[in-house]
Amino acid sequence: MFNKNPTILAAAAVALALAGGAQAATLGMFTHDYGTGSGNVAPDQYGSGALNSDSVTVADNEAPRFQDNFDLSTVTGSIERFDLTLTFGNAGPSGWFGLGERWQARILGSDDGASSDDNFVTMYDEASPQTITLSFWSDLGSPDAFAHSVASSMFSFGFSENTGSSWPYRGADEFDLQSASLLVSGTPTPVPLPATMPLLAAALAGLGYAARRRRKS
Repeated sequence: MFNKNPTILAAAAVALALAGGAQAATLGMFTHDYGTGSGNVAPDQYGSGALNSDSVTVADNEAPRFQDNFDLSTVTGSIERFDLTLTFGNAGPSGWFGLGERWQARILGSDDGASSDDNFVTMYDEASPQTITLSFWSDLGSPDAFAHSVASSMFSFGFSENTGSSWPYRGADEFDLQSASLLVSGTPTPVPLPATMPLLAAALAGLGYAARRRRKS
């Protein structure tokens, strides 16, 4: 369990989604459907959590804790925005005054041994399955998760659980993660014109000039 004061982006994600990145083009779309069932794939790193037919169980007391990543090496262009969508169930109730589960999705920064450089979003399980989307295109404060993802061409994420000490099931909390999808947006790399294009343009211009001269004579 991580004891920290994370940067909570649940509400900010909605505001940011409305405020920026509107003109960005899609550079890539990646989806991991977890489970052993038909059409699903096992995650790259699922710790000691159980792999089900249509999900992976992320447990508070597992070691190592579940994490996964998206390889961005095939993305070309300038990355300006990430939209991570998670579909999950049984991550609640959140509760009050230290009661209930308090799961958070972590977008990992450059320091694997620290959480202060990660971005976080709280996962409220008000329905099952529940879907949340974390949108960001810059780093707020000390986290460097966005910059690290772009620089390393690897988008890595995991989860933490911050249940208060008064919750009787502390350490035994778990939820089922069904899928994770990452939409990468930005400015595509310009496609260079073939070397013959300037010559073709010059030839067409010459033909047009010759045609005009013939009409005048």
